[in-house]
Amino acid sequence: MICISPHKCQYQRKLCIECQYEHEVDIKQHTVLLKKFQEAAIKKLTEAMFEETSEITNLRMKFKSILSKIEGELKKIWEELSEFIQKTYDLIEIENQSYMNLKNENLNPATLPYADLEKLVQIIEGKNQMTGQTRKIHIQLEQKRLRIGWTKKLILSAKS
Repeated sequence: MICISPHKCQYQRKLCIECQYEHEVDIKQHTVLLKKFQEAAIKKLTEAMFEETSEITNLRMKFKSILSKIEGELKKIWEELSEFIQKTYDLIEIENQSYMNLKNENLNPATLPYADLEKLVQIIEGKNQMTGQTRKIHIQLEQKRLRIGWTKKLILSAKS
C-alpha cells in the first residue's frame, strides 16, 4: 500500500500491513493499493507527456514560423540594401562624370549653369562635396545599417 495522506510520511509512503497499524491513518481514505496507485500514476504520466508533447510541437511550429519571418525580413533587407548600394554607386559615377565633364570642357565660369558653378565653388573652398542627393542616400544607408543591426539582435535573441 501507498500512503497518500497530506503529511510528511515517516514510512516514506510505503506501508506494509504492520506499518498500517502503526501509522494510525484512515486506511480507506489515505492509502491506495499498489496496483491502483501504479495505474493512476501511469495514466497521469501519459496525460502529462501528451500535453507536453503537444505544447512542444506547438512551440516548435511557432519558432519555425518566427524564424521564417525573420529570414524573409533579412532577405528583404538584403535586397533593399543591395539595390540601395547599387544606386549609390550609380549616383557617385554620375557625379564623377559631371566633374570629369567640367574638367574636360574649357572651364569658362561665365558660361556655366548655376549648379555646375556651385559645385566648383564648393570644390575650390574645400567644403564637403556631397550633394543633397548624396547626403540623402548617406542618411538612408545609415538607417539601413541600424535596421540590419536591430535585425541581427532580433535573430540572436530568438536563438537564445
